[in-house]
Amino acid sequence: MVLTDTGEGASAENCLPELAKHICRDFQLPLDRVRWIEQRAGSPPQFDVITLAPLTSVGDEPFFRGTRRPADSREAQLVRACLAGVPPEDH
Repeated sequence: MVLTDTGEGASAENCLPELAKHICRDFQLPLDRVRWIEQRAGSPPQFDVITLAPLTSVGDEPFFRGTRRPADSREAQLVRACLAGVPPEDH
């Protein structure tokens, strides 16, 4: 998933752990192995990688914390390649 801060609407960044939990649950993805990418404005665009780790749970409901870091050159190249076929207004 690539998140782009457009300054409009609700911020996915503020609810990323909850959003990620639902996406991983719906698509049966292992949350601890999925990397979330946020595209930062600029030319060329920069990317942050967010990993989620278990924080605690209340009953059966897990809660996660996110750790953010800049994408390394290999990750940024992979993201750019994946986005190459996506119209600019969609990312």
